Amino acid sequence: MPLDRSATIGPIRIEVIEPLRTIRYVVDSNEQKISCDLTFRATTAAIEEPRQQRRTAEGIVLTDHTRLTQWGSWEGTISVDGDELAVEAGSVPGTRDRSWGIRPVGEQLPMVRQPMPFQVFWLWAPLHFGDRFTHYAFHEHEDGRRWLETAEILDPLPDGASPWSRVGVRECYDIGYELDWAPGRREIRRAHLWFTDPVEGETHIELETLYTFRMRGIGYWHPHWGHGSNHGQYEIGRESIPLADFNPTDFASLHLQNVVKATMGDRTGIGVVEQIALGPHTPSGLTGFLDGYQG
Repeated sequence: MPLDRSATIGPIRIEVIEPLRTIRYVVDSNEQKISCDLTFRATTAAIEEPRQQRRTAEGIVLTDHTRLTQWGSWEGTISVDGDELAVEAGSVPGTRDRSWGIRPVGEQLPMVRQPMPFQVFWLWAPLHFGDRFTHYAFHEHEDGRRWLETAEILDPLPDGASPWSRVGVRECYDIGYELDWAPGRREIRRAHLWFTDPVEGETHIELETLYTFRMRGIGYWHPHWGHGSNHGQYEIGRESIPLADFNPTDFASLHLQNVVKATMGDRTGIGVVEQIALGPHTPSGLTGFLDGYQG
C-alpha cells in the first residue's frame, strides 16, 4: 500500500467523491476478466462500533480494533468474463464497512508463551427495512458469556446533517438471539433476533437465509490470498470455485456472510448476517473446533 491512499493499485482504485457520503470503487479491465465501476451513496450516518479487544490469559493482545458501518445504496456495473450486470441506482440496498486496528492475521511475531485456544463466536447483522435500518453484533465466549454486544436502530440521515454525527441513531439494549443451524454445518438457516428499542420497546426480527457468500473470496483465511500476506508489489490472481464444491467445515470456508430476508413487525427488508463459529459454543450445541452442528 503506497503512502498516497488515492493511488491506483494495479487495476483497482477508490475515489472519495464526498467523504462519508459518496464513494466510487473501480476495477479496470484486466487479464482476470473481472471488473466493475460501482458507486456507494450513503443513506445513514456512519457509526463506529464498540472497540473489540481481547487478550490472552497472560495479557497479550490478540485483537484490538473497531469498525465503521454505514447503510446506503449501490449503482453501476459489474463484469465477469464479458457478462455485464447492471446495478440500477436506488434499487440495490447495501452497506459498507471499514475496520482498523490489530487482528491475529498475517505474519505473527514469535512468542515463547503457549497461545490460548482459538475460539470465536461472532454474529454481525446490518439490515435494511426501507425507511429504517438496524445493526446487531456480538462476540461470545465458549460458555456464552458475551464480551461485546451492540444493537442500534438508525433513521435516514436528514438533509444537512453530518454523516459522522449520531443524528438518527439510537442505542438499544436487552439483546438476544435464537439460531437455527444447518445440520452438519456451522452456518444458519434462520435466526430470531430481539432487543429493546428505547422509543418503540421490545423489537423482534426474523431472518431467513437466501444464499451464502464465503469470505475467503475477499481474502479472509484464504490459504494463499490471506490478509497480511506479502505477494510483492502488484500480484493479481483469480480463483473460481462452484459454491456446491466448498467443504462447509473447512477452516477457510467457515467465515461467511448470509444474505437474508428480514422481517420486523410489518416491515420486510434485506441484509446480511456475518458468522464466525470456531471452537465449541455451549449455547449453540457446537463442539470441537470445526465440527458441524449435530442437533
